[in-house]
Amino acid sequence: MNLTVLNLVFGAVIALISAVIGAFMLYYLGERGLRERSLEALKEEIQDNLEVLNVLQSIVKEKKGGLPPLYTDAYIFARSSGLLTNSSKDTRNQLAKIYLEFS
Repeated sequence: MNLTVLNLVFGAVIALISAVIGAFMLYYLGERGLRERSLEALKEEIQDNLEVLNVLQSIVKEKKGGLPPLYTDAYIFARSSGLLTNSSKDTRNQLAKIYLEFS
């Protein structure tokens, strides 16, 4: 009888540990995927803005005027969600300078 109770307790502990590990892995992999997708969106946004700036470069040189607003959604999301906190301070400062200058 004691062996049966011990087996039940042991089984419950193993199930609990497995559930905790599974939940942690699901959270970690989901967070990692979100980070990767967000940083990829930020990279694409920067590339799109570069293309826009290259097209407008000749126009801006001829006219003394401001640039139209550039894409900023991915940067705003990455910054406000804390995805850039693991980036170097230099990278964060460069991104802030770029986006503040052209927004």
